[in-house]
Amino acid sequence: MAALEEIKQAISEYACAYQRLNELQRKHSELIPEGDQKTGAVGEFYAKLYVEALYPEATISFGGNSNKAWDIQIAQNGNLRHIQVKTSSAFSKYRKLSPIHHGWHELYILHLNTALQPDGFWVISDNALIDKGQVLRESYGPRPDQHSKKSGKLLFGPNRIDEFRSLISQNNPGLF
Repeated sequence: MAALEEIKQAISEYACAYQRLNELQRKHSELIPEGDQKTGAVGEFYAKLYVEALYPEATISFGGNSNKAWDIQIAQNGNLRHIQVKTSSAFSKYRKLSPIHHGWHELYILHLNTALQPDGFWVISDNALIDKGQVLRESYGPRPDQHSKKSGKLLFGPNRIDEFRSLISQNNPGLF
């Protein structure tokens, strides 16, 4: 649990620095370009906690930087399940998602608020929308406060953030 608290503290400190940097990017865009950085790692952190709560008996691991098809692997009873995680934040003007590659079973779309806490969570299970060897580009994450239905080929269901936070909180009280 000490490691979890240490990560939580680092994320909180990073959120403050991120807010300051974002202000400076807007104010001095000629010196430092505007943009969204490092949100993916934070999103994968939260997604892994969610998956660990969903599959408490499974072995959960990250895919690594060179793996483009999935970010989290679930190994249980001889079966493998792959999750690709895409994260945007309130700092991102358009919520553009990085390219989505073929090879996952579920796609998690996360949105982080300005404190880098999750405030949006969507699950896409239709992995047939990307053919083998193909990459889906130019997709945008929904805004948590709007009922976005679609971005390109991605069809978003309801924002499942309450379920997401509740499940994570069962194993990690005080995280949110």
